[in-house]
Amino acid sequence: MKRLLGILIVASVLLFDTSVFGQTHSTNLFEAVPESARARLLERLNLRIEYSRSQQWGKLFDLLYPPRKLENDYLVKKEEYVKRNSDPDDPRQYLLVDFTASNVSEEPLFGAGVYFITGCASYCFRNQTIKEKEIIVAHLIDCEWYFSKFGDVAQDSKVCK
Repeated sequence: MKRLLGILIVASVLLFDTSVFGQTHSTNLFEAVPESARARLLERLNLRIEYSRSQQWGKLFDLLYPPRKLENDYLVKKEEYVKRNSDPDDPRQYLLVDFTASNVSEEPLFGAGVYFITGCASYCFRNQTIKEKEIIVAHLIDCEWYFSKFGDVAQDSKVCK
């Protein structure tokens, strides 16, 4: 049983180490992330993208970095987050449908276990696809990964074509 578990873990690391949502990358892309945490980061990053694309807001909420659940100086409850994001007429309704990482860097100035994953994001907005440079911030907290958005990023034609 232990041998089977070990084989599954190694296979998972090899599988997740080279892809983010079906995009093939150099195995060096995620080398800034400790090897022991890499597979779980990729697994949760893929879930973050899938939950947005499939509009599974409750599951996406659980992947958010806990302090980012604060909006307008009050804690957003899961039910409120799900309700707000479920409104198709909300002008803020951008669905992240794909993300291709181009760089991963540790950012110790923002705290221990903080990594910037820079790349090209594809969003669906009012039935149109928009590609933008994006930085997803990954936070390693108690051996688990959570995500927040860096904010508006200046356009860089070298990243999204």
